[in-house]
Amino acid sequence: MRFWFKRCPRCRQGDLQGESDSYGSYIACMQCGYILSTGQEALLLGIRQAEEEPAPARQQAAA
Repeated sequence: MRFWFKRCPRCRQGDLQGESDSYGSYIACMQCGYILSTGQEALLLGIRQAEEEPAPARQQAAA
């Protein structure tokens, strides 16, 4: 179980706690109950989200 003190983006004073239930793991504020989105979790954990790669250029067949 991990904790982040005074890091809640909603109430600004709440402590965040990593939790899990039958649907999966998540991070929630212990004071106000706010649940972070996946993007907010990635920022908090320092994870870079996968950048979309450009579609490869189609090669034209020689006629």
